[in-house]
Amino acid sequence: MSANLAVRQARERLGRVGAGLAFPPLPAETWRDVARRIERRGYRSVWTNEGIGGKESLVQLGIGLAATETLVFASGVANIWARHAATMPAAATLAEAYPGRFVLGGGVSDRPMVEASGQVFGRPLAAQRDYLERMRESSALTLQPATPFPTLVGALGPKMLDLARDHADGAMPANLPVAHTAHARERLGPGKLLVVGVSAARTRRRRRTGAPGLTGSGVDSWVRHRPPRSRGNRATGDAPARRGAGSGYAPRLPDRPLEIPPQRPAEARCQTSCQEVAAAPSALHPFTIE
Repeated sequence: MSANLAVRQARERLGRVGAGLAFPPLPAETWRDVARRIERRGYRSVWTNEGIGGKESLVQLGIGLAATETLVFASGVANIWARHAATMPAAATLAEAYPGRFVLGGGVSDRPMVEASGQVFGRPLAAQRDYLERMRESSALTLQPATPFPTLVGALGPKMLDLARDHADGAMPANLPVAHTAHARERLGPGKLLVVGVSAARTRRRRRTGAPGLTGSGVDSWVRHRPPRSRGNRATGDAPARRGAGSGYAPRLPDRPLEIPPQRPAEARCQTSCQEVAAAPSALHPFTIE
């Protein structure tokens, strides 16, 4: 099956590695500054997470889109329990205002978070399917962008991957062994986007690391490993978050997206999961895009 227009255009614009930002609530000006710095560093896409309460994903992405010129912003993922499906066509408003610069990712989150908000988690597969159907029904009344935007599903297991294949433009797995990427691609087929939240290993590197593309000055650095591909693995690296001026945090970014030589799958296995990295204020971790 050939990729649809939204998928083909997204592959061209997103690049191979995007910056994943897991923030606590930030002042708008801090978020604008972070987005601009990421754009200057050469990243082509930013992926933000969402819980229930604390920050609203689409509003946050709108602030970032307005503050930058070419960077693609994506919800990675927007929590389907944080808003009614009838309000999600607001994503089309962002896509219409910023052609080719928006990707919608949505997912069911996890039971403890949902039940802590006073909602019934129920059956996640049925909930995700119903949400997508209600989104489509509501979109009939929404101004559609001239440049289509892809909709992705946060999917881990085989049934949710099948749902992403049949009812969306692709999937966004995360926090899984590297071997899962090949399984997800096989399940989705070639015509769908696969955006993987990549795990990280924390290491300590000095100024001369002996590994091309890695920099350090006696401080901890995050080394990001890509899932295995036919032409080998790569990685990006970036320094850990540092407390910024005023309220909130801002990540310390590398001068450009960094890479290290290919790694064998066993060497690329994570020592620290993306979820643990995300727990640190303003942690920056990668998403790989296929």
